[in-house]
Amino acid sequence: MSDPKITQAHIKMNGISTVEFLLFLRGKFPVIHNSNFFFRDLDYGVMSFLHSKGMKPSHTDSERTARALAERFVVEGVFKKIDHQSWCVNYPQFALPRQEKAAPAKAPAAATPSPAVQ
Repeated sequence: MSDPKITQAHIKMNGISTVEFLLFLRGKFPVIHNSNFFFRDLDYGVMSFLHSKGMKPSHTDSERTARALAERFVVEGVFKKIDHQSWCVNYPQFALPRQEKAAPAKAPAAATPSPAVQ
């Protein structure tokens, strides 16, 4: 007998690669290495992804699928769990480019007083 909690949406997301989904997600939300990521963003990302594949999951199906996907990402090391609805993204490929700090501008030389014009 099949598990009633397993839906077509869940099956579809289990067949998707982590990289493919993260790239899709990054197109919708700011997914940055070492930043926080929240459940609602993941849920909307799952729903949007499934819509792009021609599926129309219910909110309940989308939430279940997002929870399962979050657990998968924790196991894979892509997410570090903060609490039940937020994670820290651990995906160095999504690190922001380093900004080189410019050298501080030199202070202008002190103006020498000009001789008084008579």
